[in-house]
Amino acid sequence: MHQTLEQKRAEYAWSCAREAQGQGQQWLKEYVGLVKKLPALITTNGLGQTLAFLAAKAKTKDGALRRDKPEGLLYLHLEGWLTRPDSPRGPYAEAPAGEGEEAPATRLLFRITRGDSATYRWATSEALALIAWLKSLAEALEEETP
Repeated sequence: MHQTLEQKRAEYAWSCAREAQGQGQQWLKEYVGLVKKLPALITTNGLGQTLAFLAAKAKTKDGALRRDKPEGLLYLHLEGWLTRPDSPRGPYAEAPAGEGEEAPATRLLFRITRGDSATYRWATSEALALIAWLKSLAEALEEETP
């Protein structure tokens, strides 16, 4: 079965929203609140600054991102979508020169800082499209979570 990009985006967002739902009602509420704020943050500050904000809020002392914090999980969800190998343009799917062992916690940020402006614009529009799905689906799950 051949899926459209929009279907793939929706399917990925559904799995992300379900993962957030698995953390519990209060946690999901925080995640949804953060997802709702992201479009304004990205529009005002840019994708890179917004990702840096999420990473800073979710980092541990050793530099790893915490999946148990809404900011960390959301960063990882965005990273998972933008670095996937089957991306239509695949600009962040491959590691750029210089990405070493220190990069995995913030792999997407590392790759964004080494890309060109056209790729950055693509990533911004893809992130906003994914966030639209995340918002709708996470809100729907929030309503059904006991």
